[in-house]
Amino acid sequence: MTPARLGTAARRAAVLIGLALLAACTSSGPAPGPTPTSAGAPAPCRVDLFTGGPSAGLAILWAGPLPGADVEQDARASLPAALTAIDVRTGQTRSYCPLPAPAAGVLRGQDHVLGMQQDGAGYPPFLTDLDLLLRTQFLSPDLRWFAAPGLPLVDVAAGRITPTDWAGTTMGLGRDLALIKNDQGAWCTRSLPPKSGEPCTPLTAPPGAGGFVIGADGRPAWVPAAVRPFAFGSTTAYAITDGTRLYAGDTRTAAARKAAPQALMPADPPLDLTPTGRGGFATLVPGQPQALHSVNDWFTVDSIAGGRIRTAYHHTAAPNADTAWMWGGAVERSRTITDDGRVAVTAAADQSLGTRFGAVAEGDPKAHDLTRERGLHCPRPASFCRILSWPDGTLGNESAPAP
Repeated sequence: MTPARLGTAARRAAVLIGLALLAACTSSGPAPGPTPTSAGAPAPCRVDLFTGGPSAGLAILWAGPLPGADVEQDARASLPAALTAIDVRTGQTRSYCPLPAPAAGVLRGQDHVLGMQQDGAGYPPFLTDLDLLLRTQFLSPDLRWFAAPGLPLVDVAAGRITPTDWAGTTMGLGRDLALIKNDQGAWCTRSLPPKSGEPCTPLTAPPGAGGFVIGADGRPAWVPAAVRPFAFGSTTAYAITDGTRLYAGDTRTAAARKAAPQALMPADPPLDLTPTGRGGFATLVPGQPQALHSVNDWFTVDSIAGGRIRTAYHHTAAPNADTAWMWGGAVERSRTITDDGRVAVTAAADQSLGTRFGAVAEGDPKAHDLTRERGLHCPRPASFCRILSWPDGTLGNESAPAP
């Protein structure tokens, strides 16, 4: 392990120890632990269930390897993996689509970063949140295709790798197209499913720094590098956006990051954005503003207009001792928000369980361990399931007014 990775691991351990002490000091006794659940026989691969997941009470998950010692590599998409759908009330696996790899070992993608600037000063190159990338860039909107920088194109329904003659790096998959960036930094698109021998249709970038992404409509969208501020509780945060959703964010100014490089944790984005880019959480980043050192807070995006991002702030009344296990960095936690911002759902990597699922609701004094209470588990054994989408109505009391 490199010195930088050792430093990252040490900083992560220090913060996690602090959370453990916090839980020990505030708990009246040990909380009952979750009970492991057998994965059972895998379900058939039904891609048709993926796009109808939220309305059918299904969570759509990306099952990959458990985080290990190399946190920088664990922040990237990996093959082999699986795309799966589970019923959030019963834990039943409804669809299971294994994704192949071109070699026997685990194959990880390359770093994926979007430039961020404030008043002309650049931020350090934080890795963009893997949850957001999987849902908005690396998987096509119908979840039929997967590709990521450094990884091959996979036909999810067929469970096989599809050869291409694409020249450059595949940055995202949209509606019937792939977003390509060549070695000279130029952007273009190719057809999906792939057509051999066709030219790459060039994209014209607007003036100024920035990059193309797959936008909310499944088409290429330009994201300027200039950040926009927004309020996260009592703290100001900063993010880049295409005007529809957020793609990367920070809780410090570019100048503050430059002045304190020792406070960086490269494998974790300072803001863990939801798979839709319409909300998020603070992550375990050393040097984070004290106002963000709360286990129970999250935000949702109300609007992005006029050069400003307007957000709503959410907080649960569940004790820190009961929710500390849900908090963590984006490498070993996958989190999303449902029910118009009232519910925050967490998938936590667990070395004994694979994945542990939990949820908290705004104003609710109870933390819900969905693995212990309902048997929710990752259908791929010994794997970490990341949340691609999660349905409303998980807890059943989401419509109750907050106290």
